[in-house]
Amino acid sequence: MKREVDELVEQQGSDSAKKPKVADESDDDEKLQPQLDLMPKLPATPPEVPLTEEKQAELKQKYRHSYQTIPPKVYKAKDYALWPQIPVNVFRQQVNIQSHKHAAEYMRHWFAEHEGLRMPPPKAPRASYAEYYRLKKSEMFKKNGKFSTSKDGKKIGAAWKAMSEEDKQVYHDIYDKMVAQFNTNHKFWQADSEEWGKAKQQKLKENGEETDPEKRVRLKLRGLSADDFYYYKWW
Repeated sequence: MKREVDELVEQQGSDSAKKPKVADESDDDEKLQPQLDLMPKLPATPPEVPLTEEKQAELKQKYRHSYQTIPPKVYKAKDYALWPQIPVNVFRQQVNIQSHKHAAEYMRHWFAEHEGLRMPPPKAPRASYAEYYRLKKSEMFKKNGKFSTSKDGKKIGAAWKAMSEEDKQVYHDIYDKMVAQFNTNHKFWQADSEEWGKAKQQKLKENGEETDPEKRVRLKLRGLSADDFYYYKWW
C-alpha cells in the first residue's frame, strides 16, 4: 500500500508541475507570518507529569533519614509524551545505548544545554495527494472508528484518480499554501536558531567555559561513547 501511495504522490507531483503558477505567488509568501506555536522553545528542564501526593509521601517515607536523598526521576512514557519529537528521539536512543536511568540523566543535561532553542517546524506534505490522503484518512477514522490501509487506502487512491482536475485544484491550492507557510516557518527558524547558537557560544566564552558540545557532555557525563551524541548538536 505504501508503494501505491508513493506512486500516486509521484504522479501527482508531475501533474502539479504542469499547472500554471500564480504570478504574485512570491508576494503572497512575504505576507505570511511564522507560526511560532509550531516551533516551541525548549525549557531548561524536561517536562514531566507531577507526582501524586500519595507518591510524594511514599518517597519521603522511603528516604526519611538525613543520610538519604531522593534519587533523580527516571522518565516514563507519560513524561516524554510532553516533549517535542527531537528530544524524544534523543531519549530513546540513549535508552538503547545505555539504560533508562542513564538516559534520564542525559536528558536533564540535554535540555539544559538547549534551553531557549526553538524546535524546527513540521514539514509540508510531499504533494497535493499526500494532503488529500491525510484528510480523507482522518474523515474515515472519525466516521468508522478505524482505518484499513489495504482497503480504505485503496478507496482513497481510486477516488483521487477519478477526480476531475477542477476538483483536484482545491487540494493543489491547499498544498501550495502549506508549502508557502512551511518556507516562511523554516526561514524564520533557521535565522532564529543561528542567532541562538551565536548567543550560546558567546555566553560560554565570556564565562570561560568549554564551547565544544561533545567535550561539554563528556565533562558532565562520564563514560560516553561517540554513539551517545545522537541528535546532540546546536543548530
